[in-house]
Amino acid sequence: MSINFQQLSEKELIEAYGDLLKELKSRKIIKGKNVIGDLAEWMVINHYNSTSGLPTLSAAPPGTIDFDAIGKNGKRYSIKATSGQVTGSFFGLPSPSEPQTQFNPKFDYVIIVKYDTDYRLEKIVEISWGQFLALRKWLPRQNAYNLNVSQKLLAQAKVVFSHS
Repeated sequence: MSINFQQLSEKELIEAYGDLLKELKSRKIIKGKNVIGDLAEWMVINHYNSTSGLPTLSAAPPGTIDFDAIGKNGKRYSIKATSGQVTGSFFGLPSPSEPQTQFNPKFDYVIIVKYDTDYRLEKIVEISWGQFLALRKWLPRQNAYNLNVSQKLLAQAKVVFSHS
C-alpha cells in the first residue's frame, strides 16, 4: 500500500501523521513521544532477534534508566538513534572534573541506529562500555556525554547492519 502524500491537503496530511502515530502505538512499535528513539529501539530488537549470531533482546521494563534492552545473555544495551553525526545524551556519569575511579557500568553496550537524512535505516553499529568510555564527549551545558558518530567510532564498532 502506498499513500500519495502530494494529493493530501495540509490538514489531511497532519491528520494522517496522527493516525500513523496512533497505529504505531497500537502495534507497540512506539511507546511515547520520542518517535525516532522508539522506532530505533523497535528496529534493533527486531533485527537482533531475527538475525542468527546476534543475542536475543527484549525491551527493558518501562521506567528503566540508562539502558533500553536486555539480552538473554544478561547484557544491557543502550540504544541511540541519529540522522546526523552525534547521538543523544548519556546522563548520570561523572563529569571529566570528577574522579574517574572505577564506577559501575550503566550498560554493557551502546547500539547506534544511524538514519539517513530521510530517516531511512542506514546502519546499526554496536560498541562496548569500554569503547564508549574512550569515545564519549562531554557536554557541559547538559552535564552529560554523547558520542560523535565519526570514522574513528565506526572503525572500532561492530557493524550489525549496513544498507550499503
